[in-house]
Amino acid sequence: MAASFGATLPNGAAAQDTDNASVIELDTILVENEGEGVVNTNEEGTGVSRLPASVKETPKIVNVVSEEVLTEQNVTTLEQALQNVPGITISTGEGRGGVGGDQFRIRGLQSGGDLYQDGLRDFGVYTRDTFNTEAVQVIKGPAGDAFGVGNTGGVINQSTKKAHLGDANEASISYGSGNLGRATLDMNKQLDETSALRFNLMAQGGDVADRDNISKDARGFAFDYGTGIGTSTEWHIGMEHLENRGTPDYGQPMATDANGIARPLLEYGIAGYDRDVSYARSYDKDDSDHTTITSTLTHQMNNNVTVTNETRLTHYAREYAVSATPSCSEDCLAALQSGSDYTTNLSAGGGVGYRLDGWAIQNVTTANAEFTLGKIRNKAQIGVDVSYQYLDRYGAAWNQSRDTATSILNPQYSWPGYSASYDDLAWNATTTNVGVFVSDRAWLTEQWSILGAARVDYFKTTLQAADEDENSAETTEINPSFAIFYEPNANVTTYFSAARSYRPQGTDVATITTTSIGSQVVTDGAYFEPERSDALELGAKVNMLDGRLGLTAAMFQIDKRNSYNANEDGTTGFQDGGRNVRIRGIELGASGQVTKDLSITAAYSYLDSELRTPKNETSYDNAGNEVSGVPQHNLSLWANYALPYTMAKLPGQLSVGGGLRYASEYYANDQNTAIIPESFSVDAVVAYETDTWRAAVNLYNLTDHQNYGASFNATRATPLAGRTVAATFAVKF
Repeated sequence: MAASFGATLPNGAAAQDTDNASVIELDTILVENEGEGVVNTNEEGTGVSRLPASVKETPKIVNVVSEEVLTEQNVTTLEQALQNVPGITISTGEGRGGVGGDQFRIRGLQSGGDLYQDGLRDFGVYTRDTFNTEAVQVIKGPAGDAFGVGNTGGVINQSTKKAHLGDANEASISYGSGNLGRATLDMNKQLDETSALRFNLMAQGGDVADRDNISKDARGFAFDYGTGIGTSTEWHIGMEHLENRGTPDYGQPMATDANGIARPLLEYGIAGYDRDVSYARSYDKDDSDHTTITSTLTHQMNNNVTVTNETRLTHYAREYAVSATPSCSEDCLAALQSGSDYTTNLSAGGGVGYRLDGWAIQNVTTANAEFTLGKIRNKAQIGVDVSYQYLDRYGAAWNQSRDTATSILNPQYSWPGYSASYDDLAWNATTTNVGVFVSDRAWLTEQWSILGAARVDYFKTTLQAADEDENSAETTEINPSFAIFYEPNANVTTYFSAARSYRPQGTDVATITTTSIGSQVVTDGAYFEPERSDALELGAKVNMLDGRLGLTAAMFQIDKRNSYNANEDGTTGFQDGGRNVRIRGIELGASGQVTKDLSITAAYSYLDSELRTPKNETSYDNAGNEVSGVPQHNLSLWANYALPYTMAKLPGQLSVGGGLRYASEYYANDQNTAIIPESFSVDAVVAYETDTWRAAVNLYNLTDHQNYGASFNATRATPLAGRTVAATFAVKF
């Protein structure tokens, strides 16, 4: 992966916040990193114009995966980046592309549609690459006051690479386990005093390590043109195009032990069965194309008023065919444990296939103002957010009936002569969303301030199956939030916040997993009220060591009513309707420079989850159980040490880094009868950098621990790679 050696100038909106720092003492501070390691992310921006304050001034936990961490860890996908964020469950394995695309849970709450890029919705169903990503921000907790419908668990945002003043060119190549090769090119050219053009290219090909017949090829191109950079009127227009070509992976079966608990089959120590075994077939594929065109215009009317207009047009397409993992019954497990093979059938009728074609447009206009009423300082915001999405989904028609029989130990990969066509429209869908949002933060004293925000959203969705009448639903909801700040000095922020978000069914139509949409359509007797998520959070953010190191701590509670759990298997719709969820927890974090040579980023979260009796029900079979997909303990740690010249007398800079990730075991279903074991990975990097080139070797999962990515109920789990390695060489010119 290409590393960003040159300093990147802040965008127009961020620069204006910095300019106004003299007006409001505790405003956003942007720290420029000159290659000395991870910055204090408390003083980073959120990457979203609707949230102009720094992370420290945002009254909820915000995790930032910085550009430095992305480079040091050789991150290539959003999924890999999010492994640095505790409390996120990854629902698709690297390179495997789930039936609904990237699917993540934030604090146990499904957030597959809560993905953003530069604060605008990242529409589409695909595996997200980081070749054009400068940083990743995860804003935890309901965020409907700024982002509208959805976002009941939080928001995942990718900040893209923007054109900046000054020339900077860089090319890199990398090669690693699984014969996975990757090349990138990042070129920034200043055109005149205030204009610049930036290009990013990426090509990747190879296999997923430790998984038979699972491949991942990708191509990407992006550009950003900026003019008026550093002036009162700054405009950026850019395009990003990403192609993925690969084989999806549904993982391996789970089997039930004598105690009635289902576990991944790998956990039983079956002779001749390891993490490499996959049930992919030669006709499986995951081909996606995703293109966005984005315009961002920022105008600073005066020292106190800034207006931003953002527009994005998106087109996405995907052809997908996957062979479902076989089931493994008691007889199956007994035969395998006795040393015999076992023949069974692929589940879900052999698998899922579809073609998806859609487009979307979004426009957000935001005005931020700073003013004084009497003796009270204010920072206010008002804006309008309008979006529309349309998509068609076609079912797969196979040229011959697929044979679903398979061996557990030696599955057959090659199935010549099988092909699918995607000519029959299964259904189409549209969504329309219009939101108006306002907020104001008022300083009652220099130490005490209050923040109030609300967003009114009109949301309508239509779903129409072939040869059926159109079904539609519409709703209008208010998403409010409130916070109280106490800041005894410029280095300490404490807060208490409350927030509410709504998610109507149909919010994320692109991730609907079924060919039939009957379970997705509003019908009499179905749970069709919007999900409602309410959160309370008490936290503190502190800067130490002259601002080099940032610490965070928070305790929180989220109550989610009418919570539905989208089925990622692709054969049915929602797993549950109307269930209630409560999640309580704490989160601790640290990031920045401990010394000049040592940088760290660390975070820990504890999550206590509980299923509760649904609305209008007197009892619920799963009440009191833990919520599926929620590990109680989650830890992420990464440190990098630049060896002083006295220790390594070399013309360049030698550095070593390493870290670990841990998540305790969790239940894969709400019945709490299926368990995914704990995950644990120790990673390391050794890098050498000069003014003109950088070489690095990354080692992953040094202990060769068996970890799992995706899981689905008590039926399947996807094993992740064991010990792997990647080498990278980058040049600047």
